[in-house]
Amino acid sequence: MSELQEGWCSGTSHLNNVGIVQNNKRYINYDDKIIIGISDINSDEYDTLIFAQRDAKTVQIPQFIKVVSSFSFANSIIESVFVPASVNYIGECAFHSCKKLLKVEIHPDSKIQSFEANTFYYSGIESFFFPSQISKISFCAFFNSRNLHSICFSQESKLQEIGPNSFNNTSIVSLCIPPKVTDI
Repeated sequence: MSELQEGWCSGTSHLNNVGIVQNNKRYINYDDKIIIGISDINSDEYDTLIFAQRDAKTVQIPQFIKVVSSFSFANSIIESVFVPASVNYIGECAFHSCKKLLKVEIHPDSKIQSFEANTFYYSGIESFFFPSQISKISFCAFFNSRNLHSICFSQESKLQEIGPNSFNNTSIVSLCIPPKVTDI
């Protein structure tokens, strides 16, 4: 196998074990909970979180991970996650339908610049802090996260765009739009 295609694990709510053969040069099992991969086949640096077992309640994203792939946690029973400063991209639907996900903590020095479409769609998140580097919240990023009642933006927020339906069907009662937002 040379590459797992984007979205390969979409809709796999019962997938708890993915075997990677020992001589696979692109992917490895890590910490018995996640599959990590190499984004550049000419490198030996494992920098991408590809998949998390759907029955994992907590996952520590390794400090060397730069990318959290699309659908990597989707439909899992994860309850909390810490995103280290090394992560600069979270793919669309990465935490889609994680109904038990209550807490997402993103390192304050995060380099993430956007939340892609449906990133936290239908999650259990109750509150969320947006690091200063976030410039875009894409279409339906937090859609149907009905427990989401509180969001907070960094005082140095670089947020410029809030996509359609980003906070639709949430419990947010008050929102303060950061000063650099030009597109809602």
